Amino acid sequence: MGDFNIDLLAPSKLKQAQNNSSLANEFISPFLSTGMLPACRIPTRVTNTTTSLIDNLFTNLDLKTCDVIIYDDSDQFLILSEVTLDKQKVEHPERKTRKLDAESIESLRNQLNNINRSPCLDNQNVDQATNYFIQEFEKAFDRACPAKTSKSRR
Repeated sequence: MGDFNIDLLAPSKLKQAQNNSSLANEFISPFLSTGMLPACRIPTRVTNTTTSLIDNLFTNLDLKTCDVIIYDDSDQFLILSEVTLDKQKVEHPERKTRKLDAESIESLRNQLNNINRSPCLDNQNVDQATNYFIQEFEKAFDRACPAKTSKSRR
């Protein structure tokens, strides 16, 4: 647990000097490689000039909802998540993992650079533009870093 304050919406802004890799990539890679995904994918902090996603909640549980609640006494919003808990014991649960190495990250970067951003940038509806980008990102992520299913060793 911790309060990392790493903006997942703008990973290219945070570069490490020694190897020019993104702090956001370094931060998120261990979570993604173990099947844990960010619960929230929209800004959790908004100012007059910036938006950021610095409140990071990762889970491998089935999320029913993840909402951001505007809280007027702070420049950061509250995150409310609801998960589905399966009470049945699974004899041989399966888990999904992804290979996140330099090659797959470079592939993801190339695919993201080739996304047609016009439907996102030209859309006046922020929700539609955000949903379009998330769908395109998830497709690129699945192509560059495909999930592999294996039996859990528990």
